Amino acid sequence: MATGKGPYKCTLSPELIQKAEEELFETPEKRTQALEALRKKVTHHPGLKCPTHDLYLLKWLRVRKFDVDRAFALLLTYFTKRNEFPEVFANFKPSTVKHILDAGISGVLKDRDKEGRRVLVFRPGRWDPEQCPITDLFKTNLLTLEKLVQEEETQINGVVLLADYADMGWHQAKHISPFFAKRLMGIIQEAFPLRIKGFHIFNEPTFIGYIFNIIKPFMKEKLRQRLHFHACSVESLHEFLNPDILPEDFGGKLPRYSNKDWAEMLLAAESEYEEMAKSCLVEHKPISENDNKKADAIGGVTGTFRKLNVD
Repeated sequence: MATGKGPYKCTLSPELIQKAEEELFETPEKRTQALEALRKKVTHHPGLKCPTHDLYLLKWLRVRKFDVDRAFALLLTYFTKRNEFPEVFANFKPSTVKHILDAGISGVLKDRDKEGRRVLVFRPGRWDPEQCPITDLFKTNLLTLEKLVQEEETQINGVVLLADYADMGWHQAKHISPFFAKRLMGIIQEAFPLRIKGFHIFNEPTFIGYIFNIIKPFMKEKLRQRLHFHACSVESLHEFLNPDILPEDFGGKLPRYSNKDWAEMLLAAESEYEEMAKSCLVEHKPISENDNKKADAIGGVTGTFRKLNVD
């Protein structure tokens, strides 16, 4: 994977280069032109503060297939959502969710699937709602996705979500509300620069219908088509995920699943998230005619700016 903040140097395999061209319309010429166009938009947008180096901008371009206008709109939406959801994005760093990581709720399989996609494992049955809010679960998964999207291979191939509902009870499910589901889906589908290529539900509880009746209205059709319910059938799950990459918890050939390595890696990346928190979008907020008069009376300006703290 290419590193650094200078001009982009492609280190992709021939197979990934071909896939990026076929699926994302990425070519060296288009990449160069799109990077310069997107950098210009970012640099000239009032109130937007974020990196402008090639590696940062590429993730936005790839997820929008090098449509510069759509990539820029996604970037702005991302920072707008950060402002609107301080419960998740305030103090957005791994140390704040160490309790979730320690409980083994969220992690990533060591190996990619046959399509080269990362597999995020989510086990909400291990969550104790009396100890922390549901937003901590979402925050942990977003921290994980932020780390994964740094990988060029993942930008091109995407990710797969594997939700294991073993031990999930009503005392946990009752905290899933339409308000939370709308915000969750809004960020995942409309504001995050990553391709969600599959969503697998395993060890379904009897009330799984209740949960997804809340979530489904906010899911776009493309994501609905990638949603697969496997009940407790490892045979069904293996139609999509090879047993060679799965722990024995999922009928795979590997030892029982542990997120320990992933948790340690994520916690060691604390400084990356501290740097990430310096990026922001300061939104212009028009003021009323009365406020204009008050401002004029004291020689003030005719507009205000606000920034929600996401550090």
